[in-house]
Amino acid sequence: MKIRFTLLIFISLLFASFFCLQAPVSGAQVVKPVKELKRDLFSVISLPDPIEGYNRVIFEFNDFLMVWFFDPLMTGYSFIVPKSGRKHIDMSIVNLEYFIHLVACLMQGEFKGALIETERFFINLTLGVGGIFDVAKSWFGLQPHTEDFGQAFAKWGIGPGFYFVLPIAGPSTFRDAIGMIFFVACHPITWIPVPGLGTFVFVNRMSLRVEQYMSIRDPALDKYESMKDMWYLNRKIEIENLDRSDHPYFTDDKGRF
Repeated sequence: MKIRFTLLIFISLLFASFFCLQAPVSGAQVVKPVKELKRDLFSVISLPDPIEGYNRVIFEFNDFLMVWFFDPLMTGYSFIVPKSGRKHIDMSIVNLEYFIHLVACLMQGEFKGALIETERFFINLTLGVGGIFDVAKSWFGLQPHTEDFGQAFAKWGIGPGFYFVLPIAGPSTFRDAIGMIFFVACHPITWIPVPGLGTFVFVNRMSLRVEQYMSIRDPALDKYESMKDMWYLNRKIEIENLDRSDHPYFTDDKGRF
């Protein structure tokens, strides 16, 4: 029974990884090289890594896929669908994730954020042509509140647990990995009976993520430690609802990577 339960959890997390890629949803955003990151107040808190051996194996597996499989494959897809088109497609998928953002906001008591997400959803669904254009932000100044279940669990006081690298999806924590299961269960793509839709969403989001990954990958550094520190820094900023634009290590106008 324990073996079956463990296998079920692993399969669920693997399935979740196809929907929970850490891809930029509003454009490919680039952080400064990891070598420029300093141990300031944002990054002094270390993340426990008791299964580092396993994590490094999965990390190398993911890195190999990125460099030798996904990068060449997505280069072809990117040639067919320009970057602007891929970004707008992903924006429409993010708009469909409204229910997830709504529930996560309510779980954290962020009622204003829940209201704004509701306004954004209906505005972008109609005026934004199904969410392809974020007119709620550009026309009405409504900033997105894309909260997730991992952030909600953190708000409840649940600690991150330990660092956990997922196949394909990449960096996570035990807390966020559990949140991914709920994410998939609530994701509209899971319930829309359109053959190939999930694969298309995965390919489109992965094409954005590959560009991002290759832009910050530095073979001269310990890629494992670099990616872990950079991911955790970004995740802490998300959980604490900090303004990335005020952080000195983010270089784009939206303050994300």
